[in-house]
Amino acid sequence: MAKPVTEASCKRVNSNPNPARLTKNVYKSIDGLKVMLYTHQRLKNISILYDSVQIFNLQILIMNSFNLFCFLTAGSITDLKYRKADNLMILTFFLIDLWLNHGNISSEELFQRVVSVMIVFAVMFPLYSAGLIGAGDVKFLMALCMMIGSSCLINAMIPITIAASVLFILMAVANRDSKNLRIPMLIPISLGVLVTLC
Repeated sequence: MAKPVTEASCKRVNSNPNPARLTKNVYKSIDGLKVMLYTHQRLKNISILYDSVQIFNLQILIMNSFNLFCFLTAGSITDLKYRKADNLMILTFFLIDLWLNHGNISSEELFQRVVSVMIVFAVMFPLYSAGLIGAGDVKFLMALCMMIGSSCLINAMIPITIAASVLFILMAVANRDSKNLRIPMLIPISLGVLVTLC
């Protein structure tokens, strides 16, 4: 005769679980914890790597900005003082920019900048041949195009034109007797670029 199922017998069964099943559940829990810990460590490493990359990119941005500011300032001073852009100065800042960005510019962007430099040369060479601008101005613009890209330089054209017009008026008023006025173009170029970037 079968024994009746009572509350006491149910408690007795539940208090003595299957050892094999219990061991299997424990192993599953341990494996789950291992996966969670491994995932947490991986995410932590990725976060540290991301923060390092962000800090590195910020450092490169600061150094690029400082190099560009020094380039524009040095160009303006030499053009104002000597009425020419020093070739060694242009080459030095250009090489510094290449060194700072040698691994941060894609090949496609580099190709676009090289094409932009050739376009700048093609546009500015007739003006140089006509005596409207100096050779140093052309070289300065070509180096600047490689450093900031053609889109930024195009956006700076309106501020450059306004700055050049104001500078021409001031020089014309200050030198009324002079028939041959030459605007130090690197000053309005530098001001226009700074206004655009800021």
